[in-house]
Amino acid sequence: MRQLAFSVLVILAIGLFAAPGAFADHDSDEQWGTLYVEKPVLELPYSAWDNHEYKKIKIFGTVEDPRSATWVHFAITEPDGTTVQVKAVASSDGNYENFILICCNDIGQYSVYAEWKGYHIGTVTFEVVENLAEITEGTETITEESIEKIPNWVRQIFIWYAAEQ
Repeated sequence: MRQLAFSVLVILAIGLFAAPGAFADHDSDEQWGTLYVEKPVLELPYSAWDNHEYKKIKIFGTVEDPRSATWVHFAITEPDGTTVQVKAVASSDGNYENFILICCNDIGQYSVYAEWKGYHIGTVTFEVVENLAEITEGTETITEESIEKIPNWVRQIFIWYAAEQ
């Protein structure tokens, strides 16, 4: 009977002290890196639908223990819900950067999720907006100086044309 009680006590001790440590998420509080976006809003100038000029935005940060792995993995979610997987190399001092190319009036909110060695190091979002140029109609006044700049031969053609009307 004493052996049974002792066995139960040993099993309970193992269950209380060893098992929770084995299944605990030790790395949940550890910061494995940082993630930043160059600017929260990227303005695209209005362009035609067939204009394929890219604008770029920089995603950058640092990682802990940089020599233990090479790649920082990104999941970029575009405004239409499409997710693109890309990766960037972390330098030996722990810095990394990646450029996201935005094309063809793809406006909306983008989200970038980053992982280092399988650990989430950050999520950033940025907005891509259309920059509509303001059209201002100026009133130009005609002065003697502006009339004097017109060559005589051009002025004479207009006078002849007006006379024929």
